[in-house]
Amino acid sequence: AVIEYVDQIKSMMAVFLPKFDADDRAYLTIAVGCTGGRHRSVYIVERLAEHFRNSRDSVLVFHRELS
Repeated sequence: AVIEYVDQIKSMMAVFLPKFDADDRAYLTIAVGCTGGRHRSVYIVERLAEHFRNSRDSVLVFHRELS
Protein backbone atom coordinates (compact mmCIF):
# COMPACT_ATOMS: atom_id res chain seq x y z
CA ALA A 1 0.00 0.00 0.00
CA VAL A 2 2.83 2.43 0.79
CA ILE A 3 4.36 1.92 -2.65
CA GLU A 4 1.01 2.95 -4.14
CA TYR A 5 1.24 6.24 -2.20
CA VAL A 6 4.69 6.88 -3.60
CA ASP A 7 3.48 6.20 -7.13
CA GLN A 8 0.46 8.48 -6.66
CA ILE A 9 2.66 11.33 -5.41
CA LYS A 10 5.05 10.83 -8.34
CA SER A 11 2.12 11.05 -10.76
CA MET A 12 0.79 14.20 -9.13
CA MET A 13 4.23 15.81 -9.22
CA ALA A 14 4.69 14.89 -12.90
CA VAL A 15 1.71 17.14 -13.63
CA PHE A 16 2.64 19.86 -11.15
CA LEU A 17 6.41 20.25 -11.65
CA PRO A 18 6.35 21.57 -15.24
CA LYS A 19 3.97 24.32 -14.11
CA PHE A 20 6.20 25.00 -11.13
CA ASP A 21 9.22 25.29 -13.44
CA ALA A 22 7.34 27.54 -15.87
CA ASP A 23 6.61 29.95 -13.01
CA ASP A 24 10.38 30.11 -12.30
CA ARG A 25 9.96 29.19 -8.64
CA ALA A 26 13.12 28.97 -6.56
CA TYR A 27 12.16 25.96 -4.46
CA LEU A 28 9.38 23.58 -3.55
CA THR A 29 8.75 22.04 -0.15
CA ILE A 30 6.95 18.74 0.16
CA ALA A 31 6.13 17.55 3.68
CA VAL A 32 5.04 14.03 4.53
CA GLY A 33 3.76 13.20 7.99
CA CYS A 34 2.98 9.93 9.68
CA THR A 35 1.34 8.85 12.90
CA GLY A 36 1.65 5.50 14.56
CA GLY A 37 5.42 5.30 14.89
CA ARG A 38 6.09 3.03 11.92
CA HIS A 39 8.16 5.54 9.95
CA ARG A 40 6.19 5.15 6.73
CA SER A 41 6.78 8.83 6.06
CA VAL A 42 10.54 8.24 6.16
CA TYR A 43 10.24 5.49 3.57
CA ILE A 44 7.97 7.59 1.35
CA VAL A 45 10.27 10.61 1.47
CA GLU A 46 13.37 8.54 0.74
CA ARG A 47 11.73 6.87 -2.28
CA LEU A 48 10.52 10.24 -3.61
CA ALA A 49 13.94 11.81 -3.14
CA GLU A 50 15.58 8.90 -4.96
CA HIS A 51 13.14 9.29 -7.85
CA PHE A 52 13.44 13.07 -8.18
CA ARG A 53 17.23 13.14 -7.86
CA ASN A 54 17.31 11.51 -11.29
CA SER A 55 15.66 14.55 -12.89
CA ARG A 56 16.20 17.53 -10.54
CA ASP A 57 19.35 19.46 -9.67
CA SER A 58 18.94 19.77 -5.93
CA VAL A 59 16.84 17.50 -3.75
CA LEU A 60 17.25 17.89 0.00
CA VAL A 61 15.73 15.62 2.63
CA PHE A 62 15.21 16.47 6.29
CA HIS A 63 13.79 14.03 8.83
CA ARG A 64 12.65 16.13 11.73
CA GLU A 65 12.55 13.46 14.42
CA LEU A 66 15.28 11.04 13.35
CA SER A 67 18.83 11.50 14.57
